[in-house]
Amino acid sequence: MEFSFFWVWTLLASLLCIGEFATKKFFFLPFALGAACGAIAEAADLSVILQVVIFLTIALLAFFFLRPFFLKASREEDADKGVNRLVGHCGIVCREIPAGEQGRVRIEREEWSAVAPGVPHALPVGASIEVLKVDGAVLKVRATKSICGGCTACKPEYDL
Repeated sequence: MEFSFFWVWTLLASLLCIGEFATKKFFFLPFALGAACGAIAEAADLSVILQVVIFLTIALLAFFFLRPFFLKASREEDADKGVNRLVGHCGIVCREIPAGEQGRVRIEREEWSAVAPGVPHALPVGASIEVLKVDGAVLKVRATKSICGGCTACKPEYDL
């Protein structure tokens, strides 16, 4: 019985797919695709050298051309995009935030509705805040020191 590389290529493709499922980074997938093409080349009775060339060609082409597409298509909403970019930023209260109610804050030259959960007293106008969470169009904030480390929102040029 003659040795066939078909099962070697199939096993390699399977292991690379398992690796891809474990990492979900689209790193192993192009090589799994190349190994599957190597198995097809073996089934077509091509030489081992040609099988390896097909594997490398398909794997590298898929890695450099398909991987960026897959990464972009699968990217979940990043924490630093949209309104979520405000989490961790500092700002200034521009309309008092009564305990348990909404007020207004200014962050990066934008005004937002804000609440200060768990704060037993009102946050006065001019108080420095930090954004903890974004809940729809309302920011959940907490009071910070008057100087919060030099972020642009707390510099005097932004004061109201």
